[in-house]
Amino acid sequence: DLSKLLANDFSINDKNVVLRLPYPKIISLNIPPENLKVEYQQVGGFRDPFKTQERDALAAQAETQIRNSVKELGILDQAKANTSLFVSNFLKQLGYEDISITYANPSPQNTMP
Repeated sequence: DLSKLLANDFSINDKNVVLRLPYPKIISLNIPPENLKVEYQQVGGFRDPFKTQERDALAAQAETQIRNSVKELGILDQAKANTSLFVSNFLKQLGYEDISITYANPSPQNTMP
């Protein structure tokens, strides 16, 4: 969220930029049930195909598991890497040569699902 940048979060000296970005956070997580694909479903005499309510419940369970595993999945670390690459390339296109990017410490709401 670049709207959280403050004046003391960056400095520019000639073609050098030092930038401290806000720690990334998950804004939304949504797994639409209509986009779920069943790779394998064994249906026998005691089991009918999944019903819409069951698919919705599985999607909700998956979202909860992802939120609870954000750190282990490396989602925020990947967001930092992607953001650093994007911002560095953007600043290089503007003519800056030496770009240093760090991140503010995470706040409690950024570390919890």
